[in-house]
Parts: sequence; structure tokens; C-alpha cells
Amino acid sequence: MEYIRRNMTEDQQIIDKFLVELVEEVVTTYGEHIDFIILFGSAARREFIIGVSDIDLVIQLKDDEKLKQIEDFTTAVFWQLDKKYGTKFEKVLSTVKSKDIIDGLFKKVEEAGHLYVPIFVFPPGWIDWERGRFIRPLWRSAAIFFIHQAFILKRFKEEGKILWGRDIRPYIHPNINFWERWKAIQIPFWISLFSMLVLPISRQKALKYSVKAVLYELDSALDFVDSRAKSKEEKIANLKKTATFSVDLKFLSLYLNLALSILRARDLEIFNTASKVKSQEITLTNKEKIRFVWKSFWFIGRTNWSVTIRRIVTKKHVLKAGITLLILAIFAYFSISFYALYKLIHLRPKPLTVDPATISAKYQNINLKSRDDKVNIAGWFFKSDSSKKTIILVSGSDQNRMDPGFGSDKLAKDLLANHFNVLMFDFRGRGESDKAVYSIGYWEKYDLAGAYDYLLSHGYKPENIGVISISLGGGTAVLALPLMSQVGGLVLDSSYSDMHTLIGRELPGRSNLPKQFSWGISLWARVIYRVKFDEMVPKDTLKNFQDRKFLIIHGTSDKYVPIQDALDLSKSSPKSELWIVPGAGHVKAYQTVPEEYVRKVTSYFNQELE
Repeated sequence: MEYIRRNMTEDQQIIDKFLVELVEEVVTTYGEHIDFIILFGSAARREFIIGVSDIDLVIQLKDDEKLKQIEDFTTAVFWQLDKKYGTKFEKVLSTVKSKDIIDGLFKKVEEAGHLYVPIFVFPPGWIDWERGRFIRPLWRSAAIFFIHQAFILKRFKEEGKILWGRDIRPYIHPNINFWERWKAIQIPFWISLFSMLVLPISRQKALKYSVKAVLYELDSALDFVDSRAKSKEEKIANLKKTATFSVDLKFLSLYLNLALSILRARDLEIFNTASKVKSQEITLTNKEKIRFVWKSFWFIGRTNWSVTIRRIVTKKHVLKAGITLLILAIFAYFSISFYALYKLIHLRPKPLTVDPATISAKYQNINLKSRDDKVNIAGWFFKSDSSKKTIILVSGSDQNRMDPGFGSDKLAKDLLANHFNVLMFDFRGRGESDKAVYSIGYWEKYDLAGAYDYLLSHGYKPENIGVISISLGGGTAVLALPLMSQVGGLVLDSSYSDMHTLIGRELPGRSNLPKQFSWGISLWARVIYRVKFDEMVPKDTLKNFQDRKFLIIHGTSDKYVPIQDALDLSKSSPKSELWIVPGAGHVKAYQTVPEEYVRKVTSYFNQELE
């Protein structure tokens, strides 16, 4: 790294004379068409260096009558003065044609991006100086999405120098919103990214763009967080302060402390290096150029990340974000809960695929009213010749009157063979019964009570009637007990003991949702469908029938309803018989040991029914 001394004051004096003569020539010839001439950039900041700095001169016209003539005349005078004063703009500006093909290509790219272009001549209607917006139709889209227009005009206001005409600076009031700030910090990032792409082709060009990006980043980053400073040292100090911050937030009983430091003090040395490279105080070796380009890219990326966090993470914003996230989380929780409940209770009816004649030729299609008189229930009644004892078969989950997983048709045959009448029916919303939502037993209990009423209305006595229920149907049967308290007997096969624990257990498998959503489902069920899970606790209902004897059946290999549910039901009904079937899965006790199952069930009903 080689250090070179240079007297920048002499260069500034030269460019001042250059500009005075340039303005005099242009105004003398076309003054009546010019509103004002304003300068900004290094020459306006008194930092001009011959052979290094360009100039940014804007000529705002009153009309567009002489636009092309003024552009051509000003450009011609500019290059005449360049030769006269030796300002060496041919080394810097992109508008100069180059004999070198690669250098010429870069100059074309720079000119297209309005980089290192010395003079801009604008007619009325291209720039809204007061609002800080580019309004020329050709520029409008780029200005909205890419050009940090508000900050460019803010620079004119803060550091611009009026060389002739109306002083526009007091009237410039750009509207700087978050989007404008965001675009401002993207410009140095894209320039540094471009320098990375250029590096394999030209290390010198890559270094030039990296230096520009770094120095641009200092102002853009501070503008993003709305920080003001005049000198470079103050700006660097402010950026360091911006990149290291903490937020203490107290909300209700919560206390949050957030401390963050993304940039280190030595990282900020890159600004001094960039300044010295630009002013030609130092010369980098090829390895140092490569290292600087890489370092610049990552530094700008980290700085942008730092100032973005700094602008967002404040007490006010953290609180707002926390409240917003909480609201969104609550909304998402209840929306997902409602959707899960909706999918759970709106079932597609499964068609009947079994011919009742395959069970018995002596059957009757029946229709009955649910106890709440709101739906019509369809079913079959199979008559045994020699008995009044009748069994109501209650299916489980989303099945119709025929539950193939359990073997309803085969069990019906076995019951008929043992001289029991059999009534099979479809819960509401299933099979051939009226359409309705599936309430997981809350309203279905009235359907079972309706089947019980049907038998009573056809001359059967309560003590003649028994119920075999499986899975969810078991819980429904227990919930229906208060509606048919004199029923002769009840068999509960693989029944659950508490709806809340069942939902929490079943929810992950049925909807891929964690069990925490069960509370939301419970709330929606109560509010929308008037289904109260708190009242669907079979083990509590059984406590009101402790003088009754029921038969509780459960398999040791039940993966859906654990055996603990059967133990809880048995505990609530001390006189009931608990039969644990080794190796049987959910509602598979009948299929596992069919003969013993029939013997156990019929023996129970022969004792309990008259």
C-alpha cells in the first residue's frame, strides 16, 4: 500500500474557476431559457480532486424549446474548459469514448446508469423539485421501484450550490417514506455486487465501483435511520452508534431486553480506506484490491441488515410487532381450529353396501324420529321369532349402521341366532338418515334415544332393551343414558371416557394439528354448533348410575383409545364388569375372539334383560 500526498485545495480552486466560466458561457448564450443551475457532489462539498472526481451539474430550463441546443452547447464548452484547466475529466466521465474495448463497454454501462455523467439538462415537467419526485414518464417506473429519488433531491437541498438563477433549495421538501429509505440502501448494495462481477475482468474498475459503493453506503445507511451529520467522522460515529443498540421493553408482566451489535469498530475503517483510495492518498496492490472488493460487499450487506434492524427494532416497533403477531397468532389459531372442526363434523355420508337380507330375511326398513324431533332416522329392524329381548347396535365414528371394521353384520347374525331382536340405525348425517352436522355424540344421543322410543312405541318394555355400542358410539350411548335411564343393559366396546382428552389425542392424527388446538375446537363447537364438550364426559355420567351393571370391553392393543379410558369408566361404575381382551385392537375384540365375545355379551344380556 503506497501513500501519496496531494493538495486538494488547488484542485478545488481550479474547478471553481472552471464552473464560473462554464456558467457564464451558457447563461450568456441561453440565459433566457434557464430557470436555475445547481451543482452538487464533491465540487459542491469542496472535495474536488482532479483526475478522480466528476461533477454533477443540473440545468433546469423554463421551456424545452432549446433543449438539444443547450445540451450540445454546454457539452462543447465543458470539454473546451477541460482542456484549458487540465481537469482530466476524460479519465473519470462515462460520456468519453474509450479506445480500449473493455473500458468502452464499462463506460457504456455507466452512462446508461447515469454514473459519471457531468451535465443534466432538464426541461419543465421532468422533475417535481418541491415534492422530490421524478415525473418524466420514461423515468417514472424506474423512479418508483429503483431510484431513491427523494434522497437525491434531498442532497440538492442540503449540499447543493446555486450557480445561477432561482434558488430552488428552500422549496425542496421531499416526502421520504420507508420505501424511499429502503431503495437508498439498495443502491450501494447493487453497485458492490456489480463490482464483484467485474472483479475477474478488471480489478481497477471493480475497486472504483467498490469505493463508490462504500462511500455511498455511509450516507444511505444514515439516511435510512434518519441520522444527521456533516463531517465524515461524525457520520462514521453515528453509524457505529446505529449498529450497536439495545431495547428495553416492559409490557404487563413481561420484560424484554434486546441488545445487538453487528458492526465492529475495525469494520468501519473501510470508510477511511475508501476515502484514501478515492483521493489517491494510497494505492492498493492487486491482492489488496481483491480483498477490498470482497470486504466492501459483505460490509455493505451487514450494514444494511444492521440499519434495517435498528429502524425496526425500537420500543414502539417491538411493541407494535408483538401486538400484531399476537393478533395474527390468535386469528390463525381460531381460524385453523374452526377449519379443523368444520372438516371434523361435516362428513360425507358413506353409502350402505350390505344387503340386509344377507343378515336375515325377516327384516323391516324403519324410519323414526330423533328424540329432539329435528331429524328423521333410518334403520333396519330384525325380528327373532322367540324373544322380546332386543339389542340396539350403535356404530362408531363416521360409520353408518354397518361398521365393517367391527363386523356389525356378523354380530347381528350371532345375536339373532341367540334369540335377540336387532335394531340397527344410521346416526344423523350418515347413511340414509337426514343430513346434519356430526356433533361427535352431543346431538347423536337424541338419535339413540329416538331408536329407544321407537321400540317402546312398538310394545317393547325398557327392561327388554339393551345396547351394544362401539368406539365413539360408546360415549354417545353413555351420554344418552339420562334420556333412557331404564334401559335394560349397556355394552361399551372401546369407548372413550372424556371428550376433551379424546380430541387432544385424536386431533394430531385426524388433522395433523397439535393437541393445543383442541381448546379452540371446543370453543367453536360451543359457539357455532352449540356442542358442549364439557358435558361430554362419559366417566362423569356413569357416576350417576353406580347401581347399574354394564359390560365394559377393551383391547390391550387399542392404538386409538388407550386402555386407561376403560379403567376410568370402570372406576366410575363399580358394579360393571370390565373385560380386557389381550391382543385386540380398537373395536377388534369381536373379530379377535368372536365366540367368546358372543358368549360374554349374550350371557350379560340374558342376566340383565327380561
